[in-house]
Amino acid sequence: MRGAAVVSGDQHVYLDGQRQRRNLSTPLSRDLIDRMRRVDAGHPGTDSAVRILQEHRLCVLRGTRGTGRGFLGRIVAAKVAETAGRCRLLEPGTDPRELLEEDFEPGHSYVLESPALRADRALAEFTLTNVASLLTQRGAYLVIVVDDATPVGDASERWSVSVTSGPPLTEVLRAHISVDLPRHFSDVVDDLLNEAPIINWLRNDAPTLGEVGRIGRALAGVAHGTTTIDACLEHAVARERERVRDLLGDSGSSREKELAFAVAFFGGFSYATISRVEGVLADVVHARSGKEGARPRHFLRSRAERLAAIDAKFETGVASNEYGSSPAEIVEFTRNQTHDVLIDVAWKDFDASEVLMVWLRTLVVSTDPAVRARAALSIGRLSLFEFADVAENVLQPWGRSNDPRERGAAATALCVAVEDEQVAGHALGLIESWVTGTRRQRMTAALALGLAVRNNWPVAAMDGLGSLLDTEDPAIIGVVRTGIVGVFVVHHELVLQSIDGWLSAATGPRRNELLKVFLLLCNDATLSTLEGSNEAPAVLTVFAGGSANRRTGSESPGPDAAVLSLWRAALNDTGLRDDALACLGIWIKKADLDASMRDMVVDLIVHMAPTNREIDRLKYALEKKTHGTPRPSATARAALMALSSRQGPRPHPEVSR
Repeated sequence: MRGAAVVSGDQHVYLDGQRQRRNLSTPLSRDLIDRMRRVDAGHPGTDSAVRILQEHRLCVLRGTRGTGRGFLGRIVAAKVAETAGRCRLLEPGTDPRELLEEDFEPGHSYVLESPALRADRALAEFTLTNVASLLTQRGAYLVIVVDDATPVGDASERWSVSVTSGPPLTEVLRAHISVDLPRHFSDVVDDLLNEAPIINWLRNDAPTLGEVGRIGRALAGVAHGTTTIDACLEHAVARERERVRDLLGDSGSSREKELAFAVAFFGGFSYATISRVEGVLADVVHARSGKEGARPRHFLRSRAERLAAIDAKFETGVASNEYGSSPAEIVEFTRNQTHDVLIDVAWKDFDASEVLMVWLRTLVVSTDPAVRARAALSIGRLSLFEFADVAENVLQPWGRSNDPRERGAAATALCVAVEDEQVAGHALGLIESWVTGTRRQRMTAALALGLAVRNNWPVAAMDGLGSLLDTEDPAIIGVVRTGIVGVFVVHHELVLQSIDGWLSAATGPRRNELLKVFLLLCNDATLSTLEGSNEAPAVLTVFAGGSANRRTGSESPGPDAAVLSLWRAALNDTGLRDDALACLGIWIKKADLDASMRDMVVDLIVHMAPTNREIDRLKYALEKKTHGTPRPSATARAALMALSSRQGPRPHPEVSR
């Protein structure tokens, strides 16, 4: 049987003595090897790879895209070839099972990138053993470069090197800029590397080593004055856009596109979450395709291969929910810029806007709060392309929805819109219309004011919340409280002074509600992110800061005056006095546990009571914490002593005649 072959596992036996054509290889020129050495920034895997290659004559480099495994393979082969002969590249796609003795020249080193593999993409122990035997017989060396999705058996680990990271990007960029420049340009290169656009590009876009090399060679023109930094970096963005167009175009499979969108919008989530939101997108696409029956489900697909196809990767991270946090493998694109580029290209260059909006609107009512929030923020991101259309067809229906998840999504989406100069005015106008709208719209407005408007327009946010507080609807009042707390997290002093100002003109239920909001802030809000706050209650921290300013000679009334005014009003309110004293008791307990808070609490208590009557009332409450309890409060005792020293002389009672 001429030309026939019997294939068994990894063995190819040709019955007629004939063999396949010789596998071709291309030599690396001495000039190219010399250039590679000059741009080599010192890959961390070099030494171990050289040692394995010299010891076993075979080395398998495994790593993700962007770690420089291909360049490392050539450098390692070239280092061995310094004494062993020339370095050559086998054709990509060569099957290691079909390598024969005649493919290797004695004393040469070879590099095989992207080899042809079996259906399971494994490099079998049998194959590697045969190749190592051939190399030993011929006195040659071989480096095989594969991605980290390629399985390598435990017994084959002696040939394998895992390439998890490359050299520092700054040093790679320096090497590629300098390779063709005279030595006296070193100061110019240092200045280039310290330019803000270059620093931000390396830090934020996470380019691959190959991209750093291309941009580095282009930046050499900046040193000669023939181009600019912006022009060089624009080339990187243009290349990324072309790559994304290829992925989203006809060359990419449906599965790859759905996964790419899932990572673009939900990058940083665990693979399990990414897979779930990808499945929702696939269901949306299948439903809109008009095909009958259920969507075909894929089973036992390689996660690493799927991510590699879209240039995404696993990172060690943390997955959190309302019950806590735990370690997880999170998914991100290899290059940070892929997120924005993919969204931009999908919306502008492809007919994907309607499908994406249906998908994200479905996820807004997900059972996972984190997915709901990211979906809402993503819709806010998409609204920047056509805000009027998104506002009319998505945000407005959400604003008057009976579902609190959709109302919350509208407020969250507007957090993105109000930060954009071109659509901020339209977004603020939409929120303003809700302030005087229906009951549901007013609830949405309160959330939006507390989440979206608070950052750049805090005064407007507080004015809107103040007007919304003029109601007897408990549901609206509850949401307004949430909005005020939202503003307080960012602008605590403004909120306290606003509530104090409103209180001076308030009567009846409005006055009562304002004091309830103040006590809510005292009980729940902390400024743990402030350096030195030591988890002290936020209102107490504001008072202490204002008191310190007053002691240094500041004459203008500070936020501490508003805190004192509100505390006095709460203690003098018959209906809220017990709540206020309970809140003060919590502060005293915290001060007993944290001595750094004690002086702040005592100072506040002393200034709370301007008259003897109020002092007596506070002393009575404090004495309960110092007498007749198993653990008397040191803070309450210190406050009692300070109040007693502050108390003025009492009038003598008249004697009856």
